[in-house]
Amino acid sequence: MSENLSSLIQTAPAFKAAVNLEDGFDDFEKAAAYIPTEHGVNILSDLGRQTAISSASRQRIITGSYGTAKSHIALVLSTLYRGLADKVRPVLERVKQHYPGQAQTIEADIARITPEQPYLVVVIVGDQDDFDLALIRHLRKALQREGLGDLALQTEFDAAAKRLEQLALDPEAQTRLSAALERIGAATWKSLHEDLLAGGRLETLERFEQLHREVCFDAEFRVEGRVKAVDAYREAARKLVEEGRFHGIVVIWDEFGQFMERVVRDPGNVGGAVQAFAELCQESRENQLHLYLIAHRNLDAYTTMGREGSGLSPTQQEMWTEDFKKAMGRFNELPMGTHREELFELMGHAIIKMWDNGWEQFAADHDSHFTMLAEKAYECKLFQDLSYKRLRERVVEGCYPLHPVTVALLPRLSDMVAQNQRTMFTFLCADEPDTLSQFIHETRLPGPSDLPPTLTAERLWNYFTSAIRDDDIYGQKVYRTYQRAVANLTTEQRKQDLVLRLIRLLSLVELVAVGSSGDRSLATEQNLALSLGLDSDRQRAELSSLLERLSEYGAERVLQQRRDGVYQLISGGGKELREAAEEVARDSRASFAVAEFMRNRWGEYRRKRRQEKQVLGLATEVNTDIDARPVQRVVQVVPIVADEMDNLRQWTTDIGGGDYHDGVLFVALASEDAQIGTVRRQAAECADQRQLLFMVPNRSLVGLFEVALNIHALETVAEGDAALWGEGGERRDEWEAEYEAAYDRLQGIVKLLAVKEHTGDLDCTILWQGEPHPVRVWQDVVEIVSRAMGEVFSHTPRIRDDVMRMSSGRDGTAGARRSVIDKILNRDGPRLLENETGAAQRRFINIIEKDLGYLVRNGRPELRAPSAEQHPEAHETHQAVRDYVDAVKTTPKSLAELVQRLCSPPFGVGIRLVPMLFALAAREEILASNLRLEQNKSRGAAPSKIDGSTLQDAFRNPDAYTTSLMAHTDRSLSNAFPQGCRYGLIATSWHKTSQLSDCCRAADMSCTDYCTQKRLPPTMSHQNLPLHPRRSIGLKTPRRCSPGCGSGGKVKGKTGSRSMRKACIRMPLCHNSHTTNTLRKPSGERSG
Repeated sequence: MSENLSSLIQTAPAFKAAVNLEDGFDDFEKAAAYIPTEHGVNILSDLGRQTAISSASRQRIITGSYGTAKSHIALVLSTLYRGLADKVRPVLERVKQHYPGQAQTIEADIARITPEQPYLVVVIVGDQDDFDLALIRHLRKALQREGLGDLALQTEFDAAAKRLEQLALDPEAQTRLSAALERIGAATWKSLHEDLLAGGRLETLERFEQLHREVCFDAEFRVEGRVKAVDAYREAARKLVEEGRFHGIVVIWDEFGQFMERVVRDPGNVGGAVQAFAELCQESRENQLHLYLIAHRNLDAYTTMGREGSGLSPTQQEMWTEDFKKAMGRFNELPMGTHREELFELMGHAIIKMWDNGWEQFAADHDSHFTMLAEKAYECKLFQDLSYKRLRERVVEGCYPLHPVTVALLPRLSDMVAQNQRTMFTFLCADEPDTLSQFIHETRLPGPSDLPPTLTAERLWNYFTSAIRDDDIYGQKVYRTYQRAVANLTTEQRKQDLVLRLIRLLSLVELVAVGSSGDRSLATEQNLALSLGLDSDRQRAELSSLLERLSEYGAERVLQQRRDGVYQLISGGGKELREAAEEVARDSRASFAVAEFMRNRWGEYRRKRRQEKQVLGLATEVNTDIDARPVQRVVQVVPIVADEMDNLRQWTTDIGGGDYHDGVLFVALASEDAQIGTVRRQAAECADQRQLLFMVPNRSLVGLFEVALNIHALETVAEGDAALWGEGGERRDEWEAEYEAAYDRLQGIVKLLAVKEHTGDLDCTILWQGEPHPVRVWQDVVEIVSRAMGEVFSHTPRIRDDVMRMSSGRDGTAGARRSVIDKILNRDGPRLLENETGAAQRRFINIIEKDLGYLVRNGRPELRAPSAEQHPEAHETHQAVRDYVDAVKTTPKSLAELVQRLCSPPFGVGIRLVPMLFALAAREEILASNLRLEQNKSRGAAPSKIDGSTLQDAFRNPDAYTTSLMAHTDRSLSNAFPQGCRYGLIATSWHKTSQLSDCCRAADMSCTDYCTQKRLPPTMSHQNLPLHPRRSIGLKTPRRCSPGCGSGGKVKGKTGSRSMRKACIRMPLCHNSHTTNTLRKPSGERSG
């Protein structure tokens, strides 16, 4: 038996090198080695579907990262299109074995493609000078390969070759031609001639054009009309199909991404050319044209690169984007991503076990070790998508001698940084240093009682180093960190194999974490031991000691342990950071305010000076339980220190209701037992302030000041030296670890008071009205606050609608509220409210009817005061408004007094509901025009009509408005009522510009009776008797009444004379509007 693993294990030769489609066009052994995956089978199925004449999806783009076998399946496709299915029979057998449902259809479709009538396969690889020229050039090569070169259309290259031949045969041009050939770098005219006939590159044609100018005295070489790819392929496909030798043409452009990566730096009309050729394929029908573009990204990604990375103007960028959007719409994208389980199976296929040479016995001898490896890999959740059984079969044994951690990291690493010549499969199979192939040839075969050797994950770093170093997205930063970590090692440490292996492994974990999953759990001590293959207790103890030494603060520090136990490489020694932070802490200790610091970090996310600050994410408000009371209250959470208990005014001025918080829960950050006592005493003194609650920890928050100061210092250091410690700085990783660790300590300290939804480990007491209430979970906080607010706001109307909490911003209901108020202040208001159909208005009408009890339907709708039995809270609120209105009858009152009363305990009504409540409670006075509402700055001016708009404006700024009783004079009453008060006539809107309106036929009622019925104070005399809403007195009456006036339209006498007023007042049922603006004197008359 050989002494190396190679006697039992070999790597599949077909995986040794990446596929080159041009060089390996006839490599059928390589093609037959393809291992079909789910996505690969979908591509094979698409091949058969699109060979139907009616197909219109013959243009595809195959996408996928390096190592996903894109080129390999392209080789299979080229073989099948050539009618050589027997050459890839092993591939079809594997499809039949694993995907039987699709295999039958694929077999039937490709059976129609025979060696006698195949497709002409045109192969293009990598970057090219021009999209159209590349297609034409390689079409010519494909036709020549099949002996059909005469079918190629004549191009400008053919014309240039013919012209060069003419110049070479012209004796007079011989001397000039020789000199020109030397200047353009051509050996002979024949070599240039051959390059042109080969289909030519754009560079070759440009060289000939330069030669032509020098030989022909600056004459330009011109060809009538350049041949386009669409024309060349359309004609070639037609001729091939007509002759019956081919079904059509298939173009496979591998590594198309290389061409696009160059194009995006200098975009031209490539998008238009791609779109035109795709349209040709789509419409090719019986003269079939198929196009496969194979790239790492889809066309959309290249469009973005061209828009962002080029120097195009905005207009050019828009044109570029538009061209490629049209092209993208033509292509069917076929992704080549591989499921993880498929990848593990592919890796197993690449690693061949020699069963005849004793592999079965080897596996049996080491069964217990394989079981142990599988259990540990399963426990650390590296393969969460695999069951334990599949993990054992496909990963541990199927991919042996790869370590399970190596199997997990290899595909992710390959996806991120692999290059064309360094992929997952080249690592497995290539005969190169640092590969699996080298490992199995150099590793001794263990005995039955020995531990089987495994290729551990850190070896991947050596093989992929160049790819990592060249990767400017993720790799370069991690590589720099690796270099600095190695540089910080002592000479003795660099000689220790375990140290270097550990640093390489941590570098790989970091690279994979930042580039894909973000998971660094492999870097815990336990998982590091597993990944490095450290099985014995001695080896694990050595690792533990090494981690401790490398993490010690000092100039040689290379590691740091994060709060989750994960180890991470740092960019430099930790001594400088700690010293800088300690210096800042010393300088700011005296002025540092821990309470303000905690308030800034207590709740939501904040940003300062572009430096992101971590936050504790705790509750800044407590919402009461709406099941206990329908109106939800909001209590502000404010962290304070004991020294601030003497002055709570800055927070208590904003409590009340309406626009303000309903209460405040002060969280005492007491770091000493004495401070806890101080807070409790001060809370007892505030017992009469029922809207204040105090949360006190049951034990002191030891170390709070020092930890908060440390966090402040670290933030200051990062802001002061952003290049080193700031976002994207060279040593940011070290700073982040220190910062996160400090925040972790802070969270641990405030855990007793960490009020947050679903929190279950609180240890504190809430004091309300001097009484203690123990708190253990978040729900305790909600229940205590809900009970307190329920007692504080005992008279809040039971309105479940959110309008009760609306106080600021736009809510989209202002128009609806105004409309409802206008209906309330209408004599026919109850009926109008009942008949309203608008959804927004019905929302508030339902509040009036169902929640407040104002609107009653007993046969006919009516508005009346809420019942004390059915709606006790609404009844109390109504009485509060009535008290205000009654008080206004004797003394003018600021509107702010009513707002303060309703928005404060025990009512706590939302400010947006107050105008409606006022209109409902003072409806009779407003309809009778008894109330006057005017702005303070416009006292004495004409009062505005009280309606929905007026009330909403006034209650938005109640301090600026005053409510008073409308006042009238004896003279006005005598003018208004020349026959006395026995008719009980009442007028409204008393002011000098008011209008004459229709007369009122009121029932006989004396002034005394009226005053008694309207509950006017006994001191009120007839001077300020309210006037009827539909009667108005005009001190300035028009000279001429409107047509239809009861006086015949003419009144003699001077304007404003008593006789004219009497005449107008005596007009029966006059419905005209009499104003000086509406009734003008006749033309030619002198103004009265």
